[in-house]
Amino acid sequence: MLSVTTIMQVTGAPRLPGRCPPVPPIEVHLIASEEHPGGIGETGANAGPPSLCNALYAATGIRLRRLPIDRDVLAGKKPA
Repeated sequence: MLSVTTIMQVTGAPRLPGRCPPVPPIEVHLIASEEHPGGIGETGANAGPPSLCNALYAATGIRLRRLPIDRDVLAGKKPA
């Protein structure tokens, strides 16, 4: 159970931390293995930016080749 704490923001105003609705108990099982750690990792972090760039290309016809996305390129003020 979380204790009630406050978080001081840059402005110094106290805030309560965000809460999640009640979650059922989660069971974690550790399996002994000689294999190296692995898994799918942060798949969403790798799929999001290309998907966004493809959606912007479909909407604007401008193919973005660099991140972060430059608004001036989308506005036609700079070459892509």
